[in-house]
Amino acid sequence: MRSRGKRYSFGPAVLARVALVPIAAAVVLMTLFIALGIWQLNRAEEKQAILDSYARRSQQPPVALALPLVNAEHWRYRHVEITGRFDSDHQFLLDNQVRAGQAGYHVLTPLRVNGGKGLLADRGWIPSGANRGRLPEIPVTDARIALRGTIYVPYEQGFSLGGMDSGERVWPRRVQFIDFKQMGARLDLALVGASLR
Repeated sequence: MRSRGKRYSFGPAVLARVALVPIAAAVVLMTLFIALGIWQLNRAEEKQAILDSYARRSQQPPVALALPLVNAEHWRYRHVEITGRFDSDHQFLLDNQVRAGQAGYHVLTPLRVNGGKGLLADRGWIPSGANRGRLPEIPVTDARIALRGTIYVPYEQGFSLGGMDSGERVWPRRVQFIDFKQMGARLDLALVGASLR
C-alpha cells in the first residue's frame, strides 16, 4: 500500500520566504549597531570638548567673581577669587562620597557675599566615621575671608530616587544630591547655580 502524502518542494520561492526573517533581523540589528556606534562617537566628541574646555580655562589666571553670575556656563572651570563670610551655622554634607574605599562626605559651606547672594564652597572630603547616625562637626570661621578656587557648574541634574534630604531642621544637613534652589530655600539665600572648589 502506498502512502499518498503531500509532496514538498523546496524551490527558490520557498527558500526566499524562509530566509527573509533572518535577513530582516540582520538588517535591523546592523542598523541598530551602526546607530549605537555613531552615538558613542558623538559622546566621545562631547567628552573631549569638556576636557579641552577644562584644560583651556584652568590655565587662565584667577579673576574676581561678582555675584550673581549672569552666564554660569561662561564661568565653568575658571579660577576665581571671591570675598565673603562663611555661614558657620549652616553646612551641607553631600553623602555617599567614597575616597580610597572609605565612605564620607563633601563639605559644602555657604559663602555669603553681598545683598543676600551666596555661593556654595566645596571645602573637601571628610570620612563619615563608624557611626553614621552622628554627623561630624566641621569647624569653620565666620570672619570675612578671601577664597580662590575653581567654579564648578553641573551639566545637568542627575537622576534621583528620593528627596534631597530628610527635611529635618538639623545642621549640618546631610544631602543626597545638590539642588541649588532647594539649598538656597533652606538657607534663605539666593545661591548661584555653581559651586567653588
